[in-house]
Amino acid sequence: MRSSLLCGLLILAVSPAIHASPYDDLISTDAPIARWSFENGEQGTAFETVPRGKPTFDEAGPRPSEYPDFAPQNKAARFARGANYLAVPDPGEDSPLDFGLGDSLTLEAWVRIDGNLSGGYPYIVGKGRTHQAGTRPTNQNYALRLAPSSGGTAISFFFADADCATKKSNDFGDDGHRWTSTSFVPDDGGWHHVAVTYTFGQKDSLKGYIDGEPVPGKWDMGG
Repeated sequence: MRSSLLCGLLILAVSPAIHASPYDDLISTDAPIARWSFENGEQGTAFETVPRGKPTFDEAGPRPSEYPDFAPQNKAARFARGANYLAVPDPGEDSPLDFGLGDSLTLEAWVRIDGNLSGGYPYIVGKGRTHQAGTRPTNQNYALRLAPSSGGTAISFFFADADCATKKSNDFGDDGHRWTSTSFVPDDGGWHHVAVTYTFGQKDSLKGYIDGEPVPGKWDMGG
């Protein structure tokens, strides 16, 4: 989100258990490694979360009656253009957030797009590529992003081979792999669910979803 246009990306993870909703119950059955809620400010599950920039945490998330599975007071976070995000410090080697060959990964979020997201690939969630001192720009494990274009806003999954973290070149080359949907997130000012699931090393295992419906896509980089 690098242009000067005013816009925000709102991301919802489920409400905390004290305000249990049918959606909370649904997510809990999957026992996710991590989930984020914004009911009482930035919150994570099992991982420290550090705000960077100026994200805000008092936005209305999906709520009844339009979204009946959510709590009436459900909240979301707003991430305006620029370096506004939540950071999770690296837990160290072999953490639950590390995914490699043969591992299966699912990333999902509820998003509402405000304004024009033209240019770049706004991140929803990603691991690595933080541009911190001592790390390579190619240090990217995985990411679920948006892919704005003249036709609409697609969802995109990106990952890099393990040796990219230490390669001398700042170019991913053939070691970076990107899948982009050919269907778009509806541009209607409403909340929409986006998700990808992938088993590393199995190209044909990639599946993308918008509002629960499978969407077609293609590997347009590496793959």
